[in-house]
Amino acid sequence: MLNFSINNFRKIYFNGANINVDTDNDVFCALNARANIVIDGGMCLISGRCKSLFKFTGHTPFTAVMSNYSQQIVLKNIQTSGDNIDCTIEFLTGVRDVIVSNCIFSNKHIVKANGKMVEMMFSDCVMFTSSENKAIDISSDLGTSYNSEGWQFVNCTIDITGADSFVGISISDIYVCQFTNCYIGCSMLFPNPTTTSHTDYISLNNNTITGKISFTSTYGTTYRNASIIGNDIVGNVEITSVDTVKISDNKFINGTGTAIQLGNNATRVNITDNFIGVSYSR
Repeated sequence: MLNFSINNFRKIYFNGANINVDTDNDVFCALNARANIVIDGGMCLISGRCKSLFKFTGHTPFTAVMSNYSQQIVLKNIQTSGDNIDCTIEFLTGVRDVIVSNCIFSNKHIVKANGKMVEMMFSDCVMFTSSENKAIDISSDLGTSYNSEGWQFVNCTIDITGADSFVGISISDIYVCQFTNCYIGCSMLFPNPTTTSHTDYISLNNNTITGKISFTSTYGTTYRNASIIGNDIVGNVEITSVDTVKISDNKFINGTGTAIQLGNNATRVNITDNFIGVSYSR
């Protein structure tokens, strides 16, 4: 099976079809800065095997001017199934203005992004995978000024089978990332930046999170302006090398272990009005 190359100004309707893919390659591809693409599955079901099911890339070599992005992309009403699909959606180099909504994704990896991704919205989606895989993996190896900007996950269910301690969400090299009103059935890691200088404005608001939330940079004070507000957290929060953090109005409901752990270079941390059913250490 060859891949499908998607050009500019395309609307693709699957009309609820049952689609089986069988290839060693990527399948639905909008490469080298395509624009104005709508893919509506009509609650289709896509299964089988491939590398990335949907792949979007900017121009190569990429520089951050508008014409070099793939942009104005909408994916909706799509169901996928099977670990033999390695990745549901992959974004590379530069992609912006993306809406993904009302989808059910169950594959080996769900969202992979490497590069400068701007104004990315996921809403009302279910993302499910098994342990040792990642539902969301965002980073950038393009260099200092090529961090992502403005990712949002709203009203989503993100679940990983197996232990809640497994890191199913890994996010670095980003300016503004929000999770709001989501169920997150795994641990979340905000690791060392790959090639950019920082990760800023991480907001976790009104979610249920069953795993651990870790900011674990070893570069000194690398992260800035994180907020963890109004969540039900079954795991705990670990803060290292973060400047300006607000942790408030959360319920820590695991009952064992340490709820909030502050490591080196954790500065200007405001912890207020949390219900902690476990011990607190500093």
